[in-house]
Amino acid sequence: MEIWEGILLGLVQGFTEFLPISSSGHLVLVQEIIGTSDDNVLLFDTLLHLATLVAVCVALRKQLLRIIKKPRKPLLMLIVASIPAGIVGLLLSDKIEALFSTTKYLWIFFAISAILLIVSDYIPSRSSEQDQNLPLGSIGMQQAVAMGLMQAVAVLPGISRSGSTIVGGIATQGRRRDVTDFSFLMSIPIILASVLLQTLKIAGGEVALSLPLAATLSGMIAATVSGYLSIKVMLGLVQKCKLKYFGVYLIVLSSIVLLNNFTCWW
Repeated sequence: MEIWEGILLGLVQGFTEFLPISSSGHLVLVQEIIGTSDDNVLLFDTLLHLATLVAVCVALRKQLLRIIKKPRKPLLMLIVASIPAGIVGLLLSDKIEALFSTTKYLWIFFAISAILLIVSDYIPSRSSEQDQNLPLGSIGMQQAVAMGLMQAVAVLPGISRSGSTIVGGIATQGRRRDVTDFSFLMSIPIILASVLLQTLKIAGGEVALSLPLAATLSGMIAATVSGYLSIKVMLGLVQKCKLKYFGVYLIVLSSIVLLNNFTCWW
């Protein structure tokens, strides 16, 4: 892997991680287009996710500090929301990893994300401002379970984690800003779990720690910076921008990927 490939993939990961368009799907797609040949692509992707974790902690530092000061309810909700994806990851890790090596089914998952985003704009938003001063005030058990289940579905490349979890929160009447903040915070335990899993595989000899250092570090820096910018953009858009526009983009992308299955453009 060349340095320019690492930077490109880092930018793709960072910019798409927090927009509702699936970073994993875009990474798989771009890696196939540019012909990334490194055997440890999944490990590289995990390190890029770790870099975006830094972006989350910096961008949402105020929310994290509020949770630390009043941890009981928000921390419990994060634990509940992380359980479904954790179970799916443990039981189906090999099958999920296989999907990251091909774009054959990517168009289906992009299309599913698009449908979710378009439908979400027709769900009435919560207008109540109660608990506004509490960290993630409108996030209760109902929202945590719904968003957790959606996150479990989003382990598939092409299904947006942020998009699907935000839709789950909105559908259960969470406030858009609370739902968006919580969706981003939900990425923390999932990323840490994936890093732990890769670490265990390295320790067990299943995965070789043989990534090119310069390309990996360049990619992680690019992912951190672009991830931070992506969070800021999404937090600004969530209150006033319709998610269906992202859905339209994914429909176009899904169509292109489907056509490529027959034409082999790349």
